[in-house]
This record gives sequence, C-alpha cells and structure tokens, in this order.
Amino acid sequence: MKKNNNDKLTRLLEHHIGLGGNEAHPDVDYFQSGFMPKETFSEHKQIFESRKMVKGQDILTLEPGYYGAYNMTNHPIQTEPTTWFSEIEVTQSAESGGRKLFKLYDSVSGLSYWRTTNLTGDPASGTGFWIKNVNEVVLWSGWSDFSKSTALAYSVDSFSEIYVKFGTSVGNVGRAYGDNKSVMINTINNNDTKIGINSYEAHLIFNKDSAIIEGNTQMIIGASENNQPGIMQKVNGDISIARIVGVK
Repeated sequence: MKKNNNDKLTRLLEHHIGLGGNEAHPDVDYFQSGFMPKETFSEHKQIFESRKMVKGQDILTLEPGYYGAYNMTNHPIQTEPTTWFSEIEVTQSAESGGRKLFKLYDSVSGLSYWRTTNLTGDPASGTGFWIKNVNEVVLWSGWSDFSKSTALAYSVDSFSEIYVKFGTSVGNVGRAYGDNKSVMINTINNNDTKIGINSYEAHLIFNKDSAIIEGNTQMIIGASENNQPGIMQKVNGDISIARIVGVK
C-alpha cells in the first residue's frame, strides 16, 4: 500500500512540473487561478514598477501601455516637441471598436489631461482634442468672516485660480472667483421688511499661506418709513467664508 502511495505521488509531481503541459500549468483567467504569461508579467511591471521610456514620438501613435515620455509631439501643453517629462497611459477597448484612451500627467505643471481616438488614430477622431482635468484642492473650510489673518492648508502660489464659497446671515449663498492674489465678493439681497436692497461687498486678500478680508461692507439702499425719500447707509458687512478652493 505504501509503495502504491509513493507511485501516485510521483506521478502527480511529474504531472505538476510540466509533463501535463498547459493542463498542469494553465494561464490565469477570470475563472481559475494559474500562471501569469510573460506578457502579463511585463505589463504588471510597466504599470507598477518600471514604465517604458519613450522619446521623440507622437503621443497618439503609442500602443497600449504605460510610459515615461519626453520630447513628445501632440502634447496638450504645446505643439512643439516637449523638453520635459510626462507620464502617459494608453488603454484600448475592443468593445468600442478599438478606441484608445490616453491619459497624460504633466510633471512641470502638475496638470492632467485625457483624450480618445478611434481605430484609425486620426487626431480629429474621438474627442478630437485634449481635455484638462479640473484639479481642486480645499485650502480652508469652516465658517468665518476672516476679520483676522487665517492660516490656509497650502500656499496659494501653487494655484492659478482660486474660488470661495460664501454666505450671509440673511441666506445669501454664492461663489466668487479670483486669482492667487485676491477674490472680490459681491452679492445683493432684496430687503423683505422694507422697500429696498442690501448690497454686500468683501475683498479677500491672500498672502501665500494665509488670508484676511478687507473692506467687508454693506450698503443699504431704499425708501424710508412710509415710502418717504430714499435713504442710503453704509454699515459693517455681513459676508462670511465657508470654503476656499485652489484650482490647477
């Protein structure tokens, strides 16, 4: 009985180490575990460890893969060959007629883009152009009138555009846009108790990694009691900040 068991184990071992061919060492698929083909191993290494370096090529002619690239044409930043490094991902879907999806991460600007082409590779096909991803970073969140200098999470110098979400005690809510120097905020509210309006204005000033509001004012414009001649009065403002966001 012992000899028979040994013979059986020997046969199983011989079968496992290769005598069984593909049946003993099947490639992994969606339904069973198995061995990784060299093509899959290469792709895995390219994604996570060592991207293939390419130079002086048209981005839209790249085959599916994961690349480190420079001196490339058809780059979203400029039409001339680039002199800096970008990371590029190219994937292709047979189900969509061979359409390619390109994703590009630019090392100089920190911006990212995407576009598609169809099977012909014609630059006019698919999206027809590079589309910039909107990259937003919350620099501050809470509720404050910013009457004192307040620290931000990151310096505004890294962002070309800043927007703020603001509000007032009477329910006004809105967004105001500016740059990394300042954001001017304006809003108007119809006065529910009198014939007139309240006009609000505030100037949010940035100093690298901090911000402060200057000139938070409110102008009351309207008729006096019993609809007598109009009045105009300038008082302290009522604008507060809920969020400051940097956009790349």
